[in-house]
Amino acid sequence: MRLHIQTASRMVGDYVTNLHSLLKSLAFDKNPNDNINEENQRIVIEWTQGIQIMNPVLSHIIADVAGGHEVQYGVLHGAIRAAIEETEQQQANRSPRVMIIESLKSLEGFLKQHQRYTLVGISVLVLLIALGGVCNTKARQSSPFEDFASSTEAVFRKINNVELPASNVIVRHKVECLRAASAVESLPAFKEHGTRMAVLLRNFGNHVSDAGNSLQAMYRRGNSLFETFDIEIRDMIRKADDGAQFTDTKYIAKRMAVLRDEVKRYQHKVSETKGIVLTAKETRDLAEKALIEGRREGEDFLHNEMKGKPKNDDSISPAVRNAFGELNMVLKHLDSMSHSLEIINGFLTDYNNELMELESRIVVHKSVTRRDIEFLWTSAQTIKRQRTVFVKKDISHS
Repeated sequence: MRLHIQTASRMVGDYVTNLHSLLKSLAFDKNPNDNINEENQRIVIEWTQGIQIMNPVLSHIIADVAGGHEVQYGVLHGAIRAAIEETEQQQANRSPRVMIIESLKSLEGFLKQHQRYTLVGISVLVLLIALGGVCNTKARQSSPFEDFASSTEAVFRKINNVELPASNVIVRHKVECLRAASAVESLPAFKEHGTRMAVLLRNFGNHVSDAGNSLQAMYRRGNSLFETFDIEIRDMIRKADDGAQFTDTKYIAKRMAVLRDEVKRYQHKVSETKGIVLTAKETRDLAEKALIEGRREGEDFLHNEMKGKPKNDDSISPAVRNAFGELNMVLKHLDSMSHSLEIINGFLTDYNNELMELESRIVVHKSVTRRDIEFLWTSAQTIKRQRTVFVKKDISHS
């Protein structure tokens, strides 16, 4: 009995595999006749969507199996029969419907012979999952231009949503660092450590300024990225929108390659800026250690000057405390920048991979339709809006 159940389940699994292969072949095989291929794809999508009526039935069957109850396979047969009838109602002339119907009927006949075995119900659930996977995969096979419009809008929107300070906010910290350096250097309380503290504070200020300048250059490169996208996309539209069907998809793919190169250049600037930020953080740590040592020296100096008398903590060393405050404030900005730049870098890596995949799909797309041009136009409008938002980021916190 156990062997018979396993055999029945395996046979149903074979039906699942065959039907799965059939659907994939019908949906994705390249057919010399584009009209037939598109019709096959439409049929497969419609049918796999229609077959979802079996979902509640299969869920009920699996619940019965789990609870040790008798499985009502008659209900399942009814669902399969409804799917067959729905498919038969559509014209089957030179279409894959005949093969789909035959596969369903074979599965239905097999189930009628083995409806006492609960494993069959579970195997049929696998069938539905397989069909759903094919349907979802097909749904993703949209126009590469549609995917380009969607991906482009998503990546620029995500980049604009990342918190980054305006570049001049970072550069201004250099002035505060130089002011703190002059203060500790001129005080007699820091005779031993004053010079070292001042040198490290000035060094830190210079690195902070470098980070701000690099951030400003990154904003400029980002603006150039938007400009390049706008130029290239509009060029694609002008080339393709000549009133006739445009078939030079290799030209479009080359334009995509230009965009990908521009994304790489911007990504390189993002990585470079992050490296400069990390270097600034390292010099900040050195300055902080020097300030800790200098604070001890200042406290000892005040203690000796006061001859052990009670003193107000606020008078110990305002210069050092101010320097600490500036270091901590800058550190918050640098930490935030480093994290944000890492996020942007990840967005750009993913988008660059998407562009590579779209580039290869466009080459075999054969022609650019009116609908494809509309997607390109949508991308151009998206670029325009997102560019305005991006440019404001470098001035909104000034």
